[in-house]
Amino acid sequence: MPSLTPPRTTSARPDERFDATATIAPDSTDATATISTADTGAATISTADTGAAARPPVSLPSIGRPGGVTGLGRRLRGAARRPRTHPPVEAPASAATDTSSGVTSGSAPSSRVTSASSVGADLGAPAAGEPIAPGALVPRGFHDQYRDNVARLAAAQKSGHGVPPYTRYVNRWLGRRLAAMAAILRLTPNAVTGLSMLASYLGMALLCLVEPGPVVAVGVTVLLLLGYALDSADGQVARLSGRSGPAGEWLDHVTDQARTVSLHMAVLIWLYRFVEPAPALYLLPMAWAVVTSARFLSQILGEQFRRAGQARTMDEAQDRHAGLRAVLQLPSDTGVICAMFLLVGLPMLFLQAYAALLILNGLLALVSMRRRYVELRPRPRRV
Repeated sequence: MPSLTPPRTTSARPDERFDATATIAPDSTDATATISTADTGAATISTADTGAAARPPVSLPSIGRPGGVTGLGRRLRGAARRPRTHPPVEAPASAATDTSSGVTSGSAPSSRVTSASSVGADLGAPAAGEPIAPGALVPRGFHDQYRDNVARLAAAQKSGHGVPPYTRYVNRWLGRRLAAMAAILRLTPNAVTGLSMLASYLGMALLCLVEPGPVVAVGVTVLLLLGYALDSADGQVARLSGRSGPAGEWLDHVTDQARTVSLHMAVLIWLYRFVEPAPALYLLPMAWAVVTSARFLSQILGEQFRRAGQARTMDEAQDRHAGLRAVLQLPSDTGVICAMFLLVGLPMLFLQAYAALLILNGLLALVSMRRRYVELRPRPRRV
């Protein structure tokens, strides 16, 4: 098969070369062109009717991205002019398998790993800021990075042992997806915490300032649930970005408790402005604040003593009643408490549900605090 033109080399960068060759059979008008690079291999295109004086641009499938690009010469010239924004990163001689991203690299002789922006639209982009293994094609689109982040977070999810159903199956599910998007947008864990507080306090402001009704009830509930989901997302963003630490944990606990107490103070304002109930009902939000604060402090201190080895703990594998205990914890699940605000358009019905959940949470707090006390109490010495 004789060659129409000798192989031509067009330089895109000093360290990368594109080789293009066009060939045609003697008894055919079909032409074939091959373009190859040292990093990505070869791709072949063909066109019919080579005798035409003016042919439309040849379509070349883009490497690492569906859809393709048109205009072979234009793409080669554009690659040569495209500025580099990230320096190349030298690949190690050998690398292990990254189970979270699914990329495996073995021994690589002097291969080079580059950031996506250094090559442009023709090559793939690293997911979640991780380097590309030699010879691997990593998806560059928002959807692909989002899906990869969700998979990594699901693999690193904390244990669901004894966690109430809404928090475990709904809120963590939402939190993973919000965290995956936040990581792509380069939001810090503290920024996500700020967004969580903003959503929650917007819901409280709506509750306090606007006459209750069905639309207000839905708006308050959606904002509170969004704030709770973002509260789950901030810790997952910290794990995904490697920014976990005691400062973030401290900030998370402080903001959680501030949000919880503020919510019941907002109910107190709502009662005063729009309901004007019997004076004894004003005690309900105050009692809620006492119960939630006492239980929260009991759990936090118990966890700290457990970490210090001063409390007895039960192996999760030996806890046969974890599932039942998780269901019994539903009245204290923050998602259930937030969903209760769907009833604020019907004030009397809301107050009945509010009082019932208060009684159940008080009982659960007593049981929880007794359990913590038993764990921390010194073991009796056997004579």
